[in-house]
Amino acid sequence: MPRVDRLKNNLLFIKISIKVCILLTIPFSIILMPKSIIFDGSTICIFKNIFGINCPGCGMTRAIFLVFEGDIITACQLNLGVLVVFPILVALWTELIYKQIHSFGFDCTFPKF
Repeated sequence: MPRVDRLKNNLLFIKISIKVCILLTIPFSIILMPKSIIFDGSTICIFKNIFGINCPGCGMTRAIFLVFEGDIITACQLNLGVLVVFPILVALWTELIYKQIHSFGFDCTFPKF
């Protein structure tokens, strides 16, 4: 039975490693994505398409992309809510990585949120 347990632990380790690698590549893929994909094209906001005015969330995706590029001023001009949403997203992302690493039994010293 120890061999089966070791195999299960190895598979669990591989599964968690893949999840952590995917989570770590998300910011890099956002940074490397061409701006034309996000900034050009029509909006999918139902509120804006029906009423013709921006909703409180309009521009948030573009603003988050601009924060990743370091253009915080333009991001705030698009949607001021990015000052609240972006830190929350980073905290949730960090917590998810922490939980994945900690679930395998590694003793990490990340702060609890």
